[in-house]
Parts: sequence; structure tokens; C-alpha cells
Amino acid sequence: VQEYSSITHWKNPSASFILPDVYCMECHECRDVDLCVIIPEEEESSSKQWLCGGCGSPYDVNQVERRLVDIVQRKCIRYQLQDLRCSKTQQVAIRAMTRTSDCSAALNLDIPYSDFASQIIILR
Repeated sequence: VQEYSSITHWKNPSASFILPDVYCMECHECRDVDLCVIIPEEEESSSKQWLCGGCGSPYDVNQVERRLVDIVQRKCIRYQLQDLRCSKTQQVAIRAMTRTSDCSAALNLDIPYSDFASQIIILR
């Protein structure tokens, strides 16, 4: 394996979901928060919260949950309303309810089911 090959790049094996522009009510900063990072457990508190990196105050959990629900709904709608494309010409299929394109090639989804399912599983 060569030193600068694409195989040699390190990739984090854990799941990651970064929620952009989470607003802190205390210090008035917007930050991108990785929601899959393990939150350290505090002995005196049984509830777990995401903390602001600037001031250390907890983010509004209701706001984060509303944004996550909105993201899941938009991802589901985007998957359901996506186009089918010809595997040969990459043109969008015009006819409804067909399995092949005009040139008799298979139709492919713009967003593969595996990508969609992996994103939804992370958000679950």
C-alpha cells in the first residue's frame, strides 16, 4: 500500500450525525453539534444533555428534538419523491410505473435505499 493512497486515510468507524447551527441561549453562539458523541455521565444528574462548547450550559432539548423530527420528515419526503434514472443515459424516467427506461435499461434511484436506511437508523 502506498503512503498517500486513498486506502490509507483513517475513517472513524462510529456513526456520526452533525446537527448544524444549534443555538445556545446563554452565550448566543451557533455551533455544529455531533449528536452521536457519547455524553459523559454526571453522578449528581441522571439526565444527559448536550452542553455548549463555549459556555458549558445545556442546549434546549425541545429545540433539538423538533429539528430532528423535521430532518427525519424531510429525508422521508425526499426519498419518496425522488426521481428514477436510466442506468445507461442517466436521464430521468418520464413514464410512471415502469421497470425499464425507453432504451430498455434498468432504472436506478437517485438516493439508494441503503443510504436512506442508514441515515434513518442513525437518527433513531
